Amino acid sequence: MHTGLSKKEIFFYSGSIFLGILLIAFVTPHLGLYFKDASGTKTLNTHLLLFMLTATAICYVLHFRKMALWIVGVKLKKGSTGTTRWIMDDVIAYAALFIQGTAAAAWIVAAASFAFQVYLLSDALIHRFQTGKKLKEKDEKLPPFPVGQILYAFTNPFNKIIMLVPAGLFYEFINGHGTELCSNRNIIAVACMLLIYFSIACILSSVTIVLRQRRPISDLNSIFMDHYSEITTYILMLCPLGLLIALMYTKEPIGLILLFIPVIAMHKAMKNIEIVFNEYKEFLYSLAYAIDARDHYTYGHSERVARYSAAIAGYMKLPAKQVEDIEKAGKIHDLGKIIIPDNILHKPGKLDDDEYSIMKTHINTLKIHFEDKKRLSEALPIEIASSHHERFDGKGYIIGKKGSDIPLGGRILCVADVFDALTTDRPYRKGMAPEIALSYIKDGSGTHFDPQIVDIFDRMCRDGIIKKLMNESPEQTY
Repeated sequence: MHTGLSKKEIFFYSGSIFLGILLIAFVTPHLGLYFKDASGTKTLNTHLLLFMLTATAICYVLHFRKMALWIVGVKLKKGSTGTTRWIMDDVIAYAALFIQGTAAAAWIVAAASFAFQVYLLSDALIHRFQTGKKLKEKDEKLPPFPVGQILYAFTNPFNKIIMLVPAGLFYEFINGHGTELCSNRNIIAVACMLLIYFSIACILSSVTIVLRQRRPISDLNSIFMDHYSEITTYILMLCPLGLLIALMYTKEPIGLILLFIPVIAMHKAMKNIEIVFNEYKEFLYSLAYAIDARDHYTYGHSERVARYSAAIAGYMKLPAKQVEDIEKAGKIHDLGKIIIPDNILHKPGKLDDDEYSIMKTHINTLKIHFEDKKRLSEALPIEIASSHHERFDGKGYIIGKKGSDIPLGGRILCVADVFDALTTDRPYRKGMAPEIALSYIKDGSGTHFDPQIVDIFDRMCRDGIIKKLMNESPEQTY
């Protein structure tokens, strides 16, 4: 059975599930869901049951409504970017632990996470069934069902257990029983618990990234620094919020209503920041498209370069995030040409030395535009986009990087950019046939281009992949 996962991933995810089951089984006898009255009769603890059901429902809603702490534009390794969402069910987990203990907290967050994964799987199956009916009418078949993704997704509830149970048990060991939540001893116990919880969370997430992106285990430290070093403060603030909820619950439960407005307001504010942020990125893509459209000879150039580059990266089986970043870089790689005068940009002949020097400034413009825009420059693959004129032998511009010092995405972009330039019409010449353009690129292998990329591009041409991409519509896709 094909799962789409490596053997290491299957082992790690299965191991996480098994360990999670062991931990939840270990703490469940201490849950206290039943108690004995004076006569020795076993009675259901309805107060605890109601608390757990309510807290589980709140956690589920937080997942369903994507109520999260949003940290926008977090820098990831090798120029890739992303938006980190730390779902606020951690707040409920902390509060439940302080109020009802480790076992109750573990069951609450695990049950909510598991229920949400069931919802996502059901929704995916319904969508697959509907898509299958449409494809059947066209005599087409659905791609294989991604079984591996189910294993990966359902690891989340058990990871919650792995994170929470050790941290909670250590908290209870230090705190003892009946200690006031505001006491010095409790504050020390909370700090120790948070350190254990956050450490386990970072280790699990970092190992998952190593496995998903097929990276060496030696990258674990850099993954932590790239993913979590800048957002640690934001994540740690969730624990005091959970402690505040626990305090209000024990002192004046009705006061919890007052927390709803600031929490929702914080979520909406950060969500709106991300919306504006993404709209600005989309504006830049549209601007790059408009620059191509200044001349019908370059119409659709950036889109085609993005399409070729993404196909090359996909053919190399690079991680999906890296493929996405390379495609983004293709869309904006000529954005700096906005400052190039039309008489140079559209000159029907070879540029002289002065004109060529001006043309080269479009790379500098791209970098300079983003120098003082830290978050945006982290969210867009500027380093990749600005390295598409570097040469493998170090004779390119603007920095003159050589070989593997050039970002992989830049080396891919270089091949895609030159191929599109050669195969499309220009004012001073007609576009070359794909075979002739490919021959030119192969001649530049090891000097202008990365030999590995050239070899892959050659195979893609022989497989008919590039020809198919050339025939696709040049309509704006961003």
